[in-house]
This record gives sequence, structure tokens and C-alpha cells, in this order.
Amino acid sequence: MLNYGRAVWPNTDSGAPSVSKHVRRLMQQSNAYNTRRAYKSLLKGFDAWRNGRTANDVSIANYVAHLEKSGKAIATARLALAAIRFRARENDQPRPDGPITAKALEGYGRSSRNQGRGQVLGVGWEQADEMTRLAEREGGLRGLRDAALIAVMSDGLLRISEAAGIEYEDINLTEDGTGRLLVARSKNDQTGRGSMLYLRACTMRRVSAWANVSGIHAGPLFRRVGKGGIVGTASLSVESVRAIVQRWAR
Repeated sequence: MLNYGRAVWPNTDSGAPSVSKHVRRLMQQSNAYNTRRAYKSLLKGFDAWRNGRTANDVSIANYVAHLEKSGKAIATARLALAAIRFRARENDQPRPDGPITAKALEGYGRSSRNQGRGQVLGVGWEQADEMTRLAEREGGLRGLRDAALIAVMSDGLLRISEAAGIEYEDINLTEDGTGRLLVARSKNDQTGRGSMLYLRACTMRRVSAWANVSGIHAGPLFRRVGKGGIVGTASLSVESVRAIVQRWAR
């Protein structure tokens, strides 16, 4: 299982160098810092938009619509909602969103599949979910890997190159079972800090299944699976990721 605030740290007797508790603690602190920094920025935007209005189901749904109209990615809206919920919990307040926000977010997700920043080879939301189910049904290491890979790409609207470059340490599990993915900075990232993206709970379960069965606990998350189920050490190439998506999209 993935553990809150960090990725997987399974026990291993493989003889490989282990990560010290101190390094793990530093990585947890880094993940927590990145998440809180993203929350702070998103809450600042939400508060500026609402201009003193109460944060409730209707106003939050309207903010979701505002983000969609502004051309923001669905991952930004999901992360903003997570930030709003987090602040409510921190202040011992009830969850402010409800069914109206949920419906708005669902519609946002469907429409975003036609215009996302990193739309994966034209694959839509529902098709991506079906692809992950097919991969899981096949089973085995490759099936688990492919299901996790496609789910992460779909949630984050990732480019092929971004998906290929994901490291184990880039994904952080939160208390509600959802995840946060830190995507490394790109040529379009003016701050140089990268982007924090939202991953659904079902996606995190797929990532956890792949990481635990493959024994990956550091470094590249998505790797080649060779004969006999031997998992490589290097990340999948861009060409390999593209081939995986194309295979399951047929």
C-alpha cells in the first residue's frame, strides 16, 4: 500500500541499497511542502475570485465553471477543490462542496478531454478508463504497469514525455486516498517549480498495485518488463509509452 504523505516503501530483501529513514523523512517533508505550496496558491486564487462571498456548494461550483471558462486543466480544478476541502478540515468546518460542485466537475472533466494541455493521442476520458480496465483484466506485471500508466496520464492530461519521466518520489498520497503528482518543470514553466497535479483515488490504487508488485520504491516509476517478469531499472522511453497507449486504444 501507498502510505500517506509519500509513495511506497516496501520491505525488501533484494540486497539493493536501502533508503535511510532520514532520507525518507526529508522526502516526506518535500512532498508535504510542495502540496501545501500548491494549496496556498490555489486558495489565493479562489479567495480573490469569491471576493468575500461564502464558500459553499453553489459558489464553489461557480468557481469550477470559472476555471473551465478560463481554460484551466481539469487537474487544476480538482486540486483547487482539494485545497478548499483541506482548509475546511484544518478549521474544523464541514465540507463546503456538495452535489452541485460534483456535477460541475464531472461536466468539466468530460469537456476537457477535447482540449486538454496534454491530451494523450486523442484518447478521451471514458476511453482511457476502459483502457485501464482492459489492461488490468490482462493481468501480470505489464497489465498492472499499463493500467497505472494510462490512469496517471489520463488524470494529469500528461504529455508522453512527462509520463515517461515520472519518478516514484514525484507521487504523494493524501489522507483521502487521492494523490498529487509533481511534474518536473518544462520549457513553458516560468517559475521553474513544476506543476502539482491531482490524481484520483482509483488511479492511486493502480499506482500502488504496480509499485508493490514490481518492487519499485525509488527512481523511475514506469519501467520495462522483460522476459520472466524482470523489471528494468531505467524509465520507459517515449516511444515505449506511446506504443503502450496505442496498443490499448485499439
